[in-house]
Amino acid sequence: MQGRPLARFPSDFHFSLSTFTSAGTDGALKSYADNRHGYMTLEVSAATLKGDFYTVPHPQEAWGNPADHHDSFTLDLKSHRVS
Repeated sequence: MQGRPLARFPSDFHFSLSTFTSAGTDGALKSYADNRHGYMTLEVSAATLKGDFYTVPHPQEAWGNPADHHDSFTLDLKSHRVS
């Protein structure tokens, strides 16, 4: 079984997610780091779900540069509130 070929985009291609809101809430999901690669870490406990997003250097930048903490959230699992 062969996999599908990877999509190829022009080197100047940037995408941006629109703001996503959910009816009945005051929360919104927004994307601001659409020009950097990155990763997210998640910590889960009985009381909270905590996420941290980090951006990393571009291939042409020094690999020794540290990841940059870009954004974070904490979801209280009991009250369903995000901070």
